[in-house]
Amino acid sequence: MRRYLRQRLAAEELSNVRLVAGRLPVPPALEFEVDVVVCVGVLQYIRDLQVAVASLAAMVRPGGRVIFSVTPASRGALWYACQEHLGRRRIRLRSDGQILEATDRAGLAVESMTTFAGVTRLVSATSSTSGSWR
Repeated sequence: MRRYLRQRLAAEELSNVRLVAGRLPVPPALEFEVDVVVCVGVLQYIRDLQVAVASLAAMVRPGGRVIFSVTPASRGALWYACQEHLGRRRIRLRSDGQILEATDRAGLAVESMTTFAGVTRLVSATSSTSGSWR
């Protein structure tokens, strides 16, 4: 995935982007705060959504943005969850209430939640200085 991202960044001639690998729920050790954190295709495998979202929020500067995806608790996602289970991977389906609670506790204000194909909910949230993680 990182190789693909590096190729895309080079093709788009974007030089102000850093790719940092980490292992949630523990955030990578950064010597700086970033403007945007993107976490796609990961949080459905993490047991504690609140801790993971707080880890993402801790990396961004106040006013920064966190973009992440989760698998929503929906009918369409049940089929996806069964397929993942057959591959011996357990995913966790998240309700809107769980997503909103996790972002709020992390000091993030949700700006949008969009569902794609019934199995992916993309969340965009902005960091504030009033979160409990600060």
